[in-house]
Amino acid sequence: MASQGLPNAANRGGLYGGFPEGVPPGLAPQLVRFCEELREEGVKIGTAELLDAFSALGQVSWTDREDFRETLAATLAKSQEDRRVFELMFDRFFFRAVEAHSPDDAATTELLATLAAAAYKLYPADLTPYGVSGKDKIGARSGHPLRNFAERVAAVFGIEEFDLYVHRAPRRRVDLELTETPSVMVPRQVASVSESLRVFLFARVFASLARKTFAAEKLGVQQLRHLLAGAIRNVEPSHKVDFMDSEELEAEAKRVMKALPWRGRKPLEEAVRAYLNGSQTPLVDWKFRERVTAVRSAALLSDDMAGATALLMQVQMDLSVEEASEPPSEELLASVVGFSVSDTAMQLRRKLNLVLK
Repeated sequence: MASQGLPNAANRGGLYGGFPEGVPPGLAPQLVRFCEELREEGVKIGTAELLDAFSALGQVSWTDREDFRETLAATLAKSQEDRRVFELMFDRFFFRAVEAHSPDDAATTELLATLAAAAYKLYPADLTPYGVSGKDKIGARSGHPLRNFAERVAAVFGIEEFDLYVHRAPRRRVDLELTETPSVMVPRQVASVSESLRVFLFARVFASLARKTFAAEKLGVQQLRHLLAGAIRNVEPSHKVDFMDSEELEAEAKRVMKALPWRGRKPLEEAVRAYLNGSQTPLVDWKFRERVTAVRSAALLSDDMAGATALLMQVQMDLSVEEASEPPSEELLASVVGFSVSDTAMQLRRKLNLVLK
């Protein structure tokens, strides 16, 4: 029987007192988050079920993936539909091994993800540089080959809703635009590249969509600073920054609050408090690691490291020109290439290749 909802982040400490001894550091909160995601997909899980799961896991090896998976499923998935959702969510959850972020980045990532629903109002998209308008949107039932292909890649990341446009603008990468339903902007020539490179181009943007950090793909570091400052000012009225005066900060705070859906206000408050109480990563570093994470995901799925590396260089050169920043560094390439040959990547590739076939 399902009990009340899982405790929120602020109250989890007491809950952990009931977990078995010997739990690897960091695994307990990861499992709580996994259960929360299952609940969001309709699986009825409460505190009692979570404690039952940890009790059962105390009887098996935490390092044996299949034992871990089956034991967790037996305690959390009560029906065939629950099991179907569990299998899908389990693979997606553990796909996060591609993350390049440090633990200190978590609060920044969560705060930006909380603001994702407001992004299209705060920074309205302009589709005119692509030479398209709303009437050119390619819908889910269009049968268009690029739409069908995009949906296959999107499914790996759990993305069901997106708009898609094919354009003739002189760009080499697939872009995201901040519309109410995020718009995936596809250069016409993408249809002629190899399947593996198409996977790379689409997966890079769908990884950002899945993490709800896609606004960071479009916004510069200074814009992100202003956005976070405005969000924080709504929760902490005394908050000040050295790059905006009081009137500018107050105006930004009002702009953020007006754009944010009502249901997003409580999560925003919690995310801001976690951000202020934690380590605040420099946004330049955070954005770099977010980009590495998306590119790692794309390179892994494409399974064509040579081609993906060449495309990565082109994409990053384009972005560096647009953002007036440094060209792609050896650090980024080393991070992506190094991860691609790691044991973790090899294990994930074996699973994800099955998904894409």
